[in-house]
Amino acid sequence: MKASHAFASVLLASASMAQAAVVLYSDPLTGTGDLNGVTVATSVTNAGATTGAQWVAYSTNKTASGAQFAGSNSFFLPFTPTSGNVYTFTATLNATSTTWTAIGFANASTNGLWHTTGGSKYAWALDRNAGGGAPQFFGGAGATNGQTWTSTADGLQTVAITLDTTTSGAWKTFATISGVNSNTYTYGANPSISFLGFGTNGGSGTATVKDFSLTAIVPEPASLGVLALGSLGLLARRRRV
Repeated sequence: MKASHAFASVLLASASMAQAAVVLYSDPLTGTGDLNGVTVATSVTNAGATTGAQWVAYSTNKTASGAQFAGSNSFFLPFTPTSGNVYTFTATLNATSTTWTAIGFANASTNGLWHTTGGSKYAWALDRNAGGGAPQFFGGAGATNGQTWTSTADGLQTVAITLDTTTSGAWKTFATISGVNSNTYTYGANPSISFLGFGTNGGSGTATVKDFSLTAIVPEPASLGVLALGSLGLLARRRRV
């Protein structure tokens, strides 16, 4: 291998290491008491997340099993994605009876069926217990661009929604439910997102959410500096040849 090629490989490896996933928010959502106004367990000011962000919750209580809510109640956490990152929004859901549990991005923190009315949600998923309907994912605004899974696994299911904002004017999203990926949806115009949201469809059962996290692969200044220095080094090497 030529020295210049080896040097370039080292630069790329260094840049990749400088783009490790950053935990923006995380919260087990376990404990006791009303969730509303509680500061999220882990938070940083980076890539659209805010240190000390607080939950906006409606009739949602923390329990040993996770945050529990019923009826048409919801809870939210402030978040506005920025361009150039790859976000992963993850939580474990458990719904009883035929209650649908919703998880996704929203542009408002209005209580109620935010995930089934209007165009206030983007990249959101629905899940409920076995026999009540297969999990679903919707990429576009409102209940459009949906994909239904064939899995009807009962009990806890981990749902992850990935939002890729690295392409200007063409953000992308897909979901992973119980290890199965959806198709990728590409937006014609970047969605307006201000919150991470959870909700139900107003069924008779109780929904439980736990182990929430939001991570991002964020380009760090170190990677940009390494690439800049590397470019100068390669140019200098070529001039000497």
